[in-house]
Amino acid sequence: LRTVKSHPIRMVGKQRTGKSTMAKLVCLLRMVLLEDHQVVASTPHYEPGNRYPDVFKVVGLTPDGRRDYPAIQREWRGLAKRVHDCRINSNTTVWDEFGLFDQVMDEDEIKSVLTSCLRETMKFGEYPIFIVHGETAAFLPGSKGLVTVFLGGTVRVETIGELIEDEDGLETIKPTGKFHITWLDGSQESGQIPEWLTEKYLLDMLGNPVVDRTQEVEPEETLRLQEPLKTIYLYAKKQNSWITVRDVQRKDFAVLKGKGAKNIRQYLGLLADSGLGEIEEEGKSDSSVSFLAK
Repeated sequence: LRTVKSHPIRMVGKQRTGKSTMAKLVCLLRMVLLEDHQVVASTPHYEPGNRYPDVFKVVGLTPDGRRDYPAIQREWRGLAKRVHDCRINSNTTVWDEFGLFDQVMDEDEIKSVLTSCLRETMKFGEYPIFIVHGETAAFLPGSKGLVTVFLGGTVRVETIGELIEDEDGLETIKPTGKFHITWLDGSQESGQIPEWLTEKYLLDMLGNPVVDRTQEVEPEETLRLQEPLKTIYLYAKKQNSWITVRDVQRKDFAVLKGKGAKNIRQYLGLLADSGLGEIEEEGKSDSSVSFLAK
């Protein structure tokens, strides 16, 4: 339970030892125990047998399965901006395949989060989880100095597997549910995930967490807005990160009944023109246009 409100976590371990499973359980526990906690899973690969649950916002892949590096970059910038702006939140972002991030952005942008921002995340209710395959410069993005900063600023959670003989007679690694944690002060502890603590159990506890809360608050900025701009802006503001036209469509808001992607793109443009956010639309289809509320 100490990992629920923890300094940033780096999840390490050999392949098939349960790193993603452990990350998902920590995230779901946070959603159960922390009020209005939101989870974004940023992943550039798709594993049909090891998907992130639908209650997470998943970015990093296009609808046709290609890697969407710009979406990952937007989430990274969003985390840096929220911490820089001292915005209090309740968010987890899972950075899957973190070792590939030097293909996504340059070192200065990686540094924007891994230096001062990384030390401040917990203060502002941001609890990032980095999933990595190794802990040397060969497996991590950035210079040797940046790698040192990353290793020194994250709680180490190692998942442990066991070698077994598969049905085909070949050796493979199987998750055991065991883990070993090294905290920032150097203290260590080991444990094992209880058999009853499963993804399904935690999802059942959450019930139906996809609740429209856009009408719970009325920021001053919305007082001059008419529908459907007000509903869209409140939703975008609540997310504290980039959203796309497709995200808005999935919410199925009553005020947008009969409106298509082109209409919603126009609404996001109006919000940006009003100074209420930023829009990224160059070269994008209507459904892929993204917006960040201010």
